[in-house]
Amino acid sequence: MSVAAPAAVVLKVVTSVLTALWPLIICAAVMADVWRYVLPILALVLGLRIILGLKARPSALMRAGITIAGLALGLCLLSLTFSSIGFMFYYPVAVNLVLLIVFAHSLRGAQSIVERLARLQDPELSPQGVRYTRKVTQAWCVFFALNGTIAAVTTVIGDLKLWTWWNGLLSYGAMGLMFGGEYLLRRRLQAQERAAQDSAASERAAAPSEHAPAAAVAAQGLTQGSDMPVCSLATWLNDERIIATDGTHCYTTAQARACVTDLRAQLTALPTAQRVALVLISPYSFTLAFLAVLSLGRRPVILGHHNASLVASQTTLFDAVITDLPALSCARPVLTLEQASAVESAETWFALNAIPSSACFELFTSGSTGTPKAVVKTVGEMEAEARLLAAFLGPQLQQSTLLTTVFPYHMYGLTFSVFLPLSTKTPLHLPQIHYSEELAARTAGRYLLISSPAFLKRLDFTLPAPKLTAIVSAGGPLALSTRQQLHAWCGLTPTEIYGSTEAGVMAHRAALSDEEPFTLFSDVSMEIGPKVSLRSGHVATALTLDDKIELVSARTIRLLGRSDRIVKIEEKRVSLSAIEAALTELPGISAAAALVVTRGGRDLIGAAVVSEEVTAPTPITGAEYVALRRNLAAVLEPYALPRIVLKVPALPETALGKRDSRALAELFATKAEPSYNDRSHVRSQGRESCSPQP
Repeated sequence: MSVAAPAAVVLKVVTSVLTALWPLIICAAVMADVWRYVLPILALVLGLRIILGLKARPSALMRAGITIAGLALGLCLLSLTFSSIGFMFYYPVAVNLVLLIVFAHSLRGAQSIVERLARLQDPELSPQGVRYTRKVTQAWCVFFALNGTIAAVTTVIGDLKLWTWWNGLLSYGAMGLMFGGEYLLRRRLQAQERAAQDSAASERAAAPSEHAPAAAVAAQGLTQGSDMPVCSLATWLNDERIIATDGTHCYTTAQARACVTDLRAQLTALPTAQRVALVLISPYSFTLAFLAVLSLGRRPVILGHHNASLVASQTTLFDAVITDLPALSCARPVLTLEQASAVESAETWFALNAIPSSACFELFTSGSTGTPKAVVKTVGEMEAEARLLAAFLGPQLQQSTLLTTVFPYHMYGLTFSVFLPLSTKTPLHLPQIHYSEELAARTAGRYLLISSPAFLKRLDFTLPAPKLTAIVSAGGPLALSTRQQLHAWCGLTPTEIYGSTEAGVMAHRAALSDEEPFTLFSDVSMEIGPKVSLRSGHVATALTLDDKIELVSARTIRLLGRSDRIVKIEEKRVSLSAIEAALTELPGISAAAALVVTRGGRDLIGAAVVSEEVTAPTPITGAEYVALRRNLAAVLEPYALPRIVLKVPALPETALGKRDSRALAELFATKAEPSYNDRSHVRSQGRESCSPQP
C-alpha cells in the first residue's frame, strides 16, 4: 500500500465529519466571529479531498460526494472573496439538490441507485426486490426535494438559530426516521416473501410433477439437486476472485473489468458499430468481449466459427469484430483485447451491473455451410440454463477447475465454457486443452472436463489418467467403445448432453450401454407427433425439432437421428444441401449430391458430381481435388469440404424421379478411398481436430 493511501482515508474521514457538522461549524464560527479564519482551513481540506478523489475510480455516490465537496469549496471561496458568510448557508440546499439529481437520474437507467446498493448484499435480487428498490429510490427523491426546500426557506429567512436547528439537527432526525422506517418495512416484506416461497415449495413437494428431476443418474455420472450458488451475468465481475488460471498466472475480476474498460473505450469510438462479431477462441477473452458489447447496449453476433476467410465474406452480418486471432482482416473495424495496459473504471462496473436479462445476442448455426441462420437468444434464457446445469452438476462443480476442449462460439461451448463457469464462480483452466498429453498432465487438483466426441475418441488411453470429477460431452453421439475406454481409464462414465442451438440442453445420460435412454432435464417436456414439439423452462417459446425421437417413458427418450439434411461432422453442423449448392456453382458441374461416408471409423463428406467427361463413376484426380477444395474453401468450413469426390454421368434416381439415396450410398461403398486422400493426410487431420484449427 502506498503512503498516500492512509492519508487519503484520513482525509476522507475528516471531510465526511466536516460536511456532516457543517451547520454547527458555520454557526459556531459566526457566533465567535472567526469564520474568516475557519473558511480557509475548510477550503484547503476540501481541495485536497477533491484532488485525491479525482485520482481514484469513484462510484456514482463517491462522485456525488466529490461534487458536494466542490460546491462547498466554491461557497467558501465566494464567502472569502466577497467577505460575506451568507454564501455558506446555501450548502444544505446544494447537498439536497445534488443527491436529488443523482437518485432521480438513476431511475432512468436499468438499475436504480438503491438497487445497485442492494445487489452488493444480494446479487440475485428478486423481481419483487427490484420493484421495491425503485420505489425506495423514488421515496428518497421526494425526501431530498422536501428537505432541500425547507433548507432553502431557512436560508432565505436568515435566522441563524432556525437554520442551525433544522440543517444541523432536525433534518438528520428526519433522515434517520426515513432509514428506520424503510428498514422495518423491508424486513416485513422480506418475511412475507420468504413465507410465500416456503408455502410454494411445500406445495411443490407435496404434489409430484412430471417435470421433477430423475431420482438418480448412473453411479459414475453426475448427481442432481445441489444447492450450487449461481449469480447473474450482470454480477459476474462484482466480487474479487480468480476467474481463470494457467498454472502460473491468475486472471482476476479486477483485471477482467480493466480489459472490459479498454474494449468499451474502443467500441465507444465506433458509435455506428451496433452489431459486433465475436471471433475469439479463448472462453476467457470471449467472456470479456461479450460483457463489453452488452454493457454498451449493443448486440453480440456469434458467427459459429473462427475461419478468417469466412469472417471476411460475412461482413454484412456485423459492423465490427473483436478477435484474438493473430491476423484477421476484413472490411469492418477489427478490435483486440489489451490485457496489460487497461485501467478499470467505475463506469464499467455500473454498466455491467445494468445489463438486463432481456439483452439479446445472435448465434449463427451454419453460417459457413449455406445461408446463415441466426438464432436470437436472451441473457435471461442463458442464465436459466446455467441455473439448471448448476443444480444438475452438483458437487462436481464445487472446489473444481473447469477444463474445456470446446470453443465458445457455438451453443455448447457458450453454455458450458462461458455461462456455467462464470455463473457458478468456477475457475477456468487456460489455455484450452488441445492434446491428450495436456489432459493427462492434470494430476493434481479437481477438474471437470467439458469436451466433445471428436476429442474424446482420439485420446491416448496409454497416458496416465487425470484427476477428474466428471466428464461432459455434447455435440454428437459418443461411441460406446469410447465411453467404455474412458470408464476403464479414469473410472468415470461420461455424461452425454443432448441439445441444440435453438433449444439449449434437453436431455442427458451417463451410460455404458446404448440401450440406456436419455433423461429429459427437469424443466423440459416433449410431445411426439409428426414433429417433435418441445417446451423448456430456459427457452421462451415452444420449439419444433427436426430430430427423430422415440418417447420411452414420460421422462426418457431415445434418439433416432435427424429428419432434415443437416448432419454433424466432428460435432459441426453441416448442411448437405449447402454443399451441393456450392458444388453446382463450380464450372463443369451441372448437378451434385452430398452424403456422409464412413472411412476408418470416421465420418467424412462424400460428393458425387455430374460430369459429361465420364461414362461410369470415377474418382477425380489429385489435381482436380486440390482445385475443387481451394474453390470451396471460400464458402464452406473445412469440415464441410468433401473428402471423397466421384464424377458420375448422372445422379441415381428412383422410378419416381427422386434421388435414390440407397443407390448413392452403395456407389460410394463400392469405391476404395482415392489416392489423393492418403493416410498421412487423415492422420494429420485427426491430430488437428483436437487443436484449435478451423
